[in-house]
Amino acid sequence: MKVKNLLVAIILLGMTNITFAEEVSLFEKYKSKLRPFMSKLAGEAFTSTIFGPPKKTYKLPPIPQINASATSTKVYDENEIGTPIKDKAVKEKFDYKYVVEVYDAVRGEEAGRNDIGKWLNVLNQGGSREGVYRAIVLDETYGGMENMDNPINDGSIKFTIRFMERFFDRTIKKKSIEGVNLYRLKREMTKRALDMVDSFAASNPEHLYQWYSVFSAEMAREFKGVWKNRARLVDDAAFHYKWAKGVPFQHLKSELIIKIHKIYNSIN
Repeated sequence: MKVKNLLVAIILLGMTNITFAEEVSLFEKYKSKLRPFMSKLAGEAFTSTIFGPPKKTYKLPPIPQINASATSTKVYDENEIGTPIKDKAVKEKFDYKYVVEVYDAVRGEEAGRNDIGKWLNVLNQGGSREGVYRAIVLDETYGGMENMDNPINDGSIKFTIRFMERFFDRTIKKKSIEGVNLYRLKREMTKRALDMVDSFAASNPEHLYQWYSVFSAEMAREFKGVWKNRARLVDDAAFHYKWAKGVPFQHLKSELIIKIHKIYNSIN
């Protein structure tokens, strides 16, 4: 017991010296390596008081192959995925919020009254949120943004590489995306994500909820300063899994659209 206490004391002393030296990155590096050792020696409760609670990790489902055409994957009934909203007034309220937010996240501008009215009318007539988004990023205004001299920075490159590896099971090289326009990259990555959602929906909706929940939980943890909405701040995959099953399928897609654009906006 004395030996164990001595070892713990030595570890804590070393950590204190690192902290006083203000070597934050070095401290974080040693913390991740020392945590399992400290937990084994002193127990998880004590370790958590020193290092903080352990990071939550979640398991992704098997990643399906994305077909070349997004439309080729749509062999499912949207009404059978998620939970539809039956109250028309509630639906219109959420649709209004979506149109306002998607303009801000995608274009970085406030939606005008005419734009809001036009897209709400589309949604009221049975149009989809995904369709509204695709129309916005394929119009002349967004095309002009893609032609601006606005290349992505190192932060966006690193996030894209990690995003592709983690959630698409694809490896890309830094060189292949260097110099890409930010707005083009946002559109391309969102398109890939929506195609992935369609692939999951066609093959296994449960895997779709799982994939979305892991993505949302990890983005909540990694980009805390981005989210104003309380639900988006929750870093518990179980919470996002339940949310995904309890809303209409198009709401899941629209959350993915907004989150991807907001993340890139915050990095770049």
